[in-house]
Amino acid sequence: MPKQYRGLDLDPFQAESFAALERGQSVIVAAPTGSGKTLVAEYAIERALQAGERVVYTAPIKALSNQKFRDFSARWGADKVGILTGDVAIRPDAPCCIMTTEIFRNCIFEGDRLKDVRWCVFDEIHFIDDEERGTVWEESVIFAPPAIRFVCLSATVPNLDDLAGWMSKARGQEFAVVRSDKRPVPLEHRFFVPWGGGPLDLATLKRSAREWKPREPPPWKQRKGYGRARRRPARPAPPPRPDPTVAIDHARNAGRLPLLYFAFGRRACEELTRANSGRNLMRPDEEARAGAMFDALAARFGIAEQPGAMTMRRLIVGGTAYHHAGMLPTLKEVVEQLFAAGLVKILFATETFALGVNMPAASVAFDDISKFNGIDFRYLRVRDYQQMAGRAGRRGMDTKGTVFALTSGTPDDARACARMVTGTPEPIESRFHLSYATILNLLERLGERLPEVAERSFAAYLEEVGPGGMPAAELLRRRMEILREFHYIAGTALTPKGRFASHLFGYEMQVSELLWQRRLEGLEAPELAALFTSLVYEPRKGAWHELPHPEDMASFRRRFEPPIESVRRAEDHKRLPTLTKAPNFNLTSAAMAWTEGADFGQLRDHASLDPGDLVRTFRQALQVMRQTRQALPPEKTELKAQLKLAVAAMDRDEVDAEKQLNTQARTAPRPEAETPKPE
Repeated sequence: MPKQYRGLDLDPFQAESFAALERGQSVIVAAPTGSGKTLVAEYAIERALQAGERVVYTAPIKALSNQKFRDFSARWGADKVGILTGDVAIRPDAPCCIMTTEIFRNCIFEGDRLKDVRWCVFDEIHFIDDEERGTVWEESVIFAPPAIRFVCLSATVPNLDDLAGWMSKARGQEFAVVRSDKRPVPLEHRFFVPWGGGPLDLATLKRSAREWKPREPPPWKQRKGYGRARRRPARPAPPPRPDPTVAIDHARNAGRLPLLYFAFGRRACEELTRANSGRNLMRPDEEARAGAMFDALAARFGIAEQPGAMTMRRLIVGGTAYHHAGMLPTLKEVVEQLFAAGLVKILFATETFALGVNMPAASVAFDDISKFNGIDFRYLRVRDYQQMAGRAGRRGMDTKGTVFALTSGTPDDARACARMVTGTPEPIESRFHLSYATILNLLERLGERLPEVAERSFAAYLEEVGPGGMPAAELLRRRMEILREFHYIAGTALTPKGRFASHLFGYEMQVSELLWQRRLEGLEAPELAALFTSLVYEPRKGAWHELPHPEDMASFRRRFEPPIESVRRAEDHKRLPTLTKAPNFNLTSAAMAWTEGADFGQLRDHASLDPGDLVRTFRQALQVMRQTRQALPPEKTELKAQLKLAVAAMDRDEVDAEKQLNTQARTAPRPEAETPKPE
């Protein structure tokens, strides 16, 4: 077995994985965050490139895809590496192509797109458990061309053998399973409680846990009203939590900076950054370097005049910054590069920062051990806690990684902390539910054998080896009934409407119904941009929008809602677990203004959305418009022309993902082979 790679001594699990690849085997590698799984993927890619074989690297999020494109281009040369996402297509036929998993799945059904691919890396394969997108991973495993071998990277999960057994059965090839529970940089977990005395180790936290009961509110604060309003109890006050500054002060005084501080909310990240911006964290030379680097990157990305960028610069020269999905993607990139360069001492971030992005720190802090799931507050899952905690400890730099958590110190909190630190991560479950577009593609290939697909799912495999899974066959049957009712299929054949819908992965029912009922005829580019934005837009709670004139809004609703609502009613009648998304027209004014040439800053007059949400929504609309234009029948020349105009008008400046990625590639530092590289 190989002992070294790129001048690095291999850990046993890496050497075992390399040996499996040398044998030409597919492999699943499960190891803690930060242990070096990425090195296995890079070895597989390098072997493939040297052998003249084509390889695909898939990732669950576009940010990770973009990062890998930059890193791989620097390592193996721009001519060897391409990227294909919903937003970007740069050298998609390159020997190594980076894709989101959704695009890889789509390519499977697009004829010969993957005919010469011999290896596929699945980064974060445990994402198969994701509620919304996990089914895409299952579809990719089941339907990828037989010649492809897989390299799957996973967090540690208890039912890895089940996953490997299913993949081996689905692919008809044996998967080597490689496990490691060892972290190269061990973690130390410490906890802060409201009554002080921290940080506590886990044993001390459990011994010192205190019950907490909220006091009854005084009479003048008790709920007023009549009937149900008076009977409904007020939400009890939560137990007190320690001030975040105790963890930040301790990390600083103990020499445990840089600190990656996780807070479960965008506003919380920003408020914590502002509250700690007065700290003297930087040497004068670091302040100068941070300011110069920020100015150079901001100028390169064209965001120097953005209000958010100017605010961020003031924070960064003091050593603090925040990072969340509501920021402009370019501003997030600037923050990431400064953090990677060691010029951000405390970064307040939401949990997505921990997903695959190679940005470890000396220590990690949790603002809370629970988060809001849309309904109530729930303790973090073991898997989530360990993924985020795993960003503590830089390989080759730290002898340990320190993890701090703020807790109320109640017995329930103490038990939750013990579970997160020492417990077994939750097993991977199947989320298999075929989309309408996938069903149509499979029906064309398999005909009457389509029901067999449900039998090949991970859910069906779990039902064979033990309890679990979901009724995939029943869900498939009900979706087929919808497709027949709305004339997408006749018998086992696709109608012209069904063939059109088979090319749209996402929003296929909405677009197809609108097209076939001639609701898209006569629309001009700004109206098309507004319509497709309404199809993808999902507003965040509390957002303000400037709405069109009531008559215009009523006209939009009368024209576009009924065809989609008829599908939703049919789905509800058949008790499908999720309904086709209804359009939301609240961004109509903003979308039309942008398409007609407004500056990005002017969109604040049309909606109170965070910049990142606007960019993401417009990019999603662009992706659906591109798919629609490509799938349109030849005779739809006028609609094709207007869609082309709408795409060109919307895909500019801050929304232009390809321009952003090309700029990132020019600014990213080249990785050095001799530098120990954490995962």
